[in-house]
Amino acid sequence: MHNIVSLIQCKNYERQNVLRAVQESIEELGGIGDIIQKDTRVFLKLNLLRAARPEEAVTTHPSFVYALAKTLKDYGAKVVIGDSPNAGVPYRESALKQVYSKCGILDVANEIGAELNYDTSIVAVSYKDGKLIKQFNAMKPALDADVLISVAKGKTHGFTYITGAVKNMFGLIPGFEKAGYHAKLQSLDRFATMLVDICDCVKPQLAFLDAITCMEGDGPGSGDPKEVGVIIASRNPHAVDAVFCDVIGIDCRRLPTIQEAISRNLLNLDTVELHGVSLSEVKVTNFKMPKTVGAGDGLILSGVIQRMVKPLFKTAFSVKPVIVKKVCIGCGICEQGCPVNAITLVEGKAVIDYDKCIRCYCCHEFCPHRSIELRKSMLYKISSKVLQ
Repeated sequence: MHNIVSLIQCKNYERQNVLRAVQESIEELGGIGDIIQKDTRVFLKLNLLRAARPEEAVTTHPSFVYALAKTLKDYGAKVVIGDSPNAGVPYRESALKQVYSKCGILDVANEIGAELNYDTSIVAVSYKDGKLIKQFNAMKPALDADVLISVAKGKTHGFTYITGAVKNMFGLIPGFEKAGYHAKLQSLDRFATMLVDICDCVKPQLAFLDAITCMEGDGPGSGDPKEVGVIIASRNPHAVDAVFCDVIGIDCRRLPTIQEAISRNLLNLDTVELHGVSLSEVKVTNFKMPKTVGAGDGLILSGVIQRMVKPLFKTAFSVKPVIVKKVCIGCGICEQGCPVNAITLVEGKAVIDYDKCIRCYCCHEFCPHRSIELRKSMLYKISSKVLQ
């Protein structure tokens, strides 16, 4: 079990700063000479949720990609950059071109001579050791590479609370197929088990987290940028996520993915070694979690009663996605990506059937126009205050 995590301060995306920090991260991990040699084909699996400008903090920043890709190329590696965006974006070349361009990744690849992945072929992966998932389809070019690296963006997430190095591997599931996992695995615990299955199967050899500017609040697509100023890296993606939780001030032991990793001996928090700066130097305060995190979730506050009662009252004790009609343009992305077909377009506006809605918040995640808000019921608001 790899237990070294590099925590390197990097306060902005000025290229030389990021390049220094990335190289220092690698040095603190003991170098990567045993992983990367000349002509090693490396796939950098980014978080490219959708076509978004770098300053929105939705995707892995192009300066971070530049620094890592350049460093690997200097080692002699052949670098391929790619992702399969969210389930509301078709996994085809035209859609990838739009995402790469708007996210600033196209310019980076052209500048340093890295290859952008446009190969949308998939491969069926068998994983007999999977606890929940024994077989799944994944991006073939990512798994065909000699080395797979998770290059995630540090963000909050309405369903899984955070998205980091481990959940980034869910992006290997092609396009619309992601929605099926939400439809079948509606509980957070089961979804988290699936995430750990996939990550443990594909086993990224390295994991980097762009936490220079993170997303707080209602992430992963509609939150607010938050300056954090660190790069986190390890050979253990679960350890990366645990340290990210420490940096933003939440209890990682409450995260279902971390709990699952610990139960499988994929992570031992007692043996994690921090190299680089101390946690006290970079820990941030008042990092906002999504509205979906209630007092009973225990990430920041405790609330045993709410945690027991909440599952019994889906409507009263849950946060629901709400269409902001004056903002909605009727693009249909939420309708296309909804895993349970709970959204339709009526007179050019999205409408949610709450009897069908499973509170996975995919629609909120996918919407490029911020026209879907997460709102607590009045009873939820009252209970959260009472049970704090």
